[in-house]
Amino acid sequence: MPRNASAPAADPLQRYTAKRNFKLTPEPAGERAEPAQALSYVIQKHWATRLHYDLRLERDGVLVSWAVPKGPPTKKGVRHLAIQTEDHPLEYGSFEGNIPKGHYGAGEVVIWDHGTYDLLEWTDKKVSFRMWGNRYRGTEYHLVKTNQGWLIFMASASDELAAGTAAPSYLPMLAEGGYKPFDDPGWRFEPKLDGVRSLVYVDGEEVRLMSRNGRDQSVQYPELLNVWQWITGTTAVLDGEIVAIDGEGRTSFELLQSRINLQAKGDIDRMRKQVPVDLALFDLLYLDGEELIGEPLEERRARLEKIVVTDSPARMQLTFYADADGEAFTAGAKKLGMEGVVAKRLGSRYHPGRRTGDWRKIKLLNTQDCVILGWTPGEGRRTDVFGALLVGAAVDGTLRWIGQVGTGFTDRMLTDLMERLKPLQRRDPPIDDAELRKVKGARFVEPTLVCEVEYLQMTSAGKLRAPSFKGLRPDKEPEDAVLEGVATEGSGG
Repeated sequence: MPRNASAPAADPLQRYTAKRNFKLTPEPAGERAEPAQALSYVIQKHWATRLHYDLRLERDGVLVSWAVPKGPPTKKGVRHLAIQTEDHPLEYGSFEGNIPKGHYGAGEVVIWDHGTYDLLEWTDKKVSFRMWGNRYRGTEYHLVKTNQGWLIFMASASDELAAGTAAPSYLPMLAEGGYKPFDDPGWRFEPKLDGVRSLVYVDGEEVRLMSRNGRDQSVQYPELLNVWQWITGTTAVLDGEIVAIDGEGRTSFELLQSRINLQAKGDIDRMRKQVPVDLALFDLLYLDGEELIGEPLEERRARLEKIVVTDSPARMQLTFYADADGEAFTAGAKKLGMEGVVAKRLGSRYHPGRRTGDWRKIKLLNTQDCVILGWTPGEGRRTDVFGALLVGAAVDGTLRWIGQVGTGFTDRMLTDLMERLKPLQRRDPPIDDAELRKVKGARFVEPTLVCEVEYLQMTSAGKLRAPSFKGLRPDKEPEDAVLEGVATEGSGG
């Protein structure tokens, strides 16, 4: 219970001290301090048994504390539970760290906001205050004690909080293809994951997963919508890859295919149990009102590492990387069965929606994004579906036929693709190609569907040799299907 200024407790830190072994926990022992003229506050995000926020207000030389499971409300009319806990020493206002397992409050503690506050009222059953910090600037709250316990609600919001800090919309930066492994101290090397690119928009407790072509794919991956709990920022835009992990610990696009095109909630709920997905993060574009795309690559990564709690049960991780040693990194990626490597120039900025030489793809497998141009009739058990897909890719801005792919399909893929292709049928080929027009029994479609194909090599005639279908790419547009040529030597310069 908050005490009145006229009747301070004799030893307000007794409960705090009794609960802790300061030889084994990094928390400050502290002692009651002299009252200050400017009253301080701190809100700490605390991953203990469950995530919660600790609100601490300076009073009579200590921090009077409440655990607020959902944090202080950000909108008027919303009331959140607040559970009063033991008083803490003033030194706790600057504490961040990990309380070891087996100790009281075990888990990660980070500072969410701190500053000073104006005390408007303090009684046994009501505390009113106005906060002046980094996140809360003139925001007024009431803590009220009811028969069921304490509640906290917003009395008035500052202009900053009322207006919100909505992040801008971005498109992902893209990498140029066709490079071989290289060493260069001016470059950083990261794994090229075999998944679906996603920009992750975090706004308080809301998370949106946006594909590289701006499609909202949040509903398809509900297990990732709780990652806000493990991000220490309020509003953030992060760049990463949604991946499915196979039994050998490798990312598998084939597995992910069973999740990509699902729309019905029942199908999604069923498949998320069979094929759960993870989120691998590698970049940070925006954080709490600050746009970071102009910052150097290594600075953005350092900021990302600071706001992501990696020791968490969330299906979220940070990608690993190495500087300078691209050849060894690529050899290691190959040994691990990875798709490839992305080389990124140190000091480079983030270019939303652009493909630049500051990011370079080093492929270990021959894969190609293709536009589906049509299909050939199926035979035998494929009589009701297709035999092969006719596919193309852009060369110098012009779509060209690059071959046909008839392997790599499951029965479910065949049926699903056939249903998608039928409404897209057209009389003539979507491109002017005499050879394509002569393909026996060919049916043509509008060039709108993008797929990924793995192949052995390109023939001298510019056709895929031994291609195999990997899956549809609804996250990509037809213009993204650019033919990647034979790998060229890449110096880091």
